[in-house]
Formats: sequence, structure tokens, C-alpha cells
Amino acid sequence: MRARRHRIQRLSRSLPLFDSGTVALCDVPAKSEPSKSPPAISSFQRPNCAICLDWLGSDADREVVVTDCGHVFHKDCIHHCIKLNPRNALCPSCRGYPGKRRKIFLSTASFGQSSSQEELKRSFRSIEKLQKDLDEQRKRAEALERDYHNLLRSTRRQDPTPHVPGHQELSETEENNVEDQAQILRTSLRPLMGPSPASSLPQMVMVGAHPPPYYMAALGPAYHPIATYAPHPHLPIPQSAFTSFYPPFAVNPHFQ
Repeated sequence: MRARRHRIQRLSRSLPLFDSGTVALCDVPAKSEPSKSPPAISSFQRPNCAICLDWLGSDADREVVVTDCGHVFHKDCIHHCIKLNPRNALCPSCRGYPGKRRKIFLSTASFGQSSSQEELKRSFRSIEKLQKDLDEQRKRAEALERDYHNLLRSTRRQDPTPHVPGHQELSETEENNVEDQAQILRTSLRPLMGPSPASSLPQMVMVGAHPPPYYMAALGPAYHPIATYAPHPHLPIPQSAFTSFYPPFAVNPHFQ
């Protein structure tokens, strides 16, 4: 009984403890001989650290080291275990002497192949969903465009005048400009045309023997001294001479 108690005390001295008095996570039951199991990196498809149980290589900021016994840990994890009991430092996996720790670089491509395939499948599913949403939005846009063109055609059938902002004001301005140009043209041609026919209307007198609408007018020295106008054409007067008469009048050659 005494030997067993002494053995337990000796074993407890070799186990590293935290400040709270609990056994460190890196400790395992003592073994008489180092295990001859293959390294942990070949035992798992994706190796993890036996101390913190986190995947190796998942965090690029945490360095990975391998011991002389062939086990792989995070550098900060194994360093913490050795620092707790530097005299009796043992490997947390095989309870052997860890020896030197060499830094290694692990590629997560082979370890995370299955997860990469799942990520690829999820990406394909999301792309297909986005493609369906895009097709629906495109169909909706085409339907709205067809409705717009149909509404525009029906509006043009009802009102042929295009609904352009300021179109009515522009049309009125153009009409006023045309009237002004016509007035300027009549004013400039008045000296070439002679006296205005409207100015000679007050000088017209009715011919005694001829009933209306036979009239006589004195047109001045530039024209025939006395002329008679009739509504039926005997001798048409040139349009350039009397532009404002409608219907055109004619000179009665039988008047004496």
C-alpha cells in the first residue's frame, strides 16, 4: 500500500499542472514504454493537434512543428506544455521524449478535399439560383418593354401630335414667324405691285346702264383711265397685278 502511494506521488510530480491545480490538457496516463504507433499525420485524413484539438493548417498564423517522435502539434501548444514542466517534458501523444521541434508547412488541399468539393457544389447551386433570378428579371423587363411600346402606339393612334414638352408653344411661335414673314413680303412687294386694290375700292362708282355687280373704277394714270370689272371672265387680269382680288375680275372691253 505504501509503495502504491509512493508511486502515485511520484507520478503526480511528473504531471504539469495549471495555476488552478487541474491537470493540463496535454497530459495523458503514463506509459511504461513509448508507443510505436505511426505518426498522427498518417492516422487522419485531416490531422489535428492533440493538445488544442484544432485542425492543423486551418489557421495560417499558427506555426506547425513536428517532434522527434513523429507527432505534429501547434508550436504554441507544445511550447506551453514543455514550459510547464521543463525537466520532465514528455510528448502528449506517446509520452516519449519530444526532442527537437522542427517547423513544417502543411498544405490543406489534400486534407480538405471533401470540404472543397462541398464548397464547389454550394457555389454551383448559388450560381444556378442567381441565373434563374436573372432570367426572371430579364423576362419581366422584356414584358414591361412590350407594354410600354404598345401603350405608346395606342397613344399615337389617338393623338398623332407627339407629346413633346413645349411642342405647342413651338408650333405657335412658328406660325407667328410665318405670318410675320408674309407681312414683310407683302410690304416689300407693294411698291412693285402699284396701288393696293383696297385703296381703289372707295373710288368705285356704279355704271348707270349696267346693273350690279358691274362697277367702274378710276385706277390712276399708271393704268387704263376707266375700267369696268365684272365677275365673269372676259379678259383675265394678271395675278401679279391684283393679288388680293378673289374671285379674279376681268375688264369689260364693251364698256363705252
